[in-house]
Amino acid sequence: MGLLNEIVGTDDLDARVRELATTISSRAQNTVRSSKVIIDKILDNTGEDDTVIGLYADGYTSDDYAEGVAAFLAKRQPQFE
Repeated sequence: MGLLNEIVGTDDLDARVRELATTISSRAQNTVRSSKVIIDKILDNTGEDDTVIGLYADGYTSDDYAEGVAAFLAKRQPQFE
């Protein structure tokens, strides 16, 4: 089911949390915010409603999406707004 992605020892936990937080904060903030809403809806068992569909559409039409695709094709790091 993918419920467990990795095991981290207690001595390495803080460093791993910082690493993950740095990775997440480097992503397109529109995507991070939308992901939080979608995850909350999944946890609430709300399902895919108009809000979620709108978030998907906004994501695919955003400047950040275009930048991500361009960066991938150019094999460079994206520069999100």
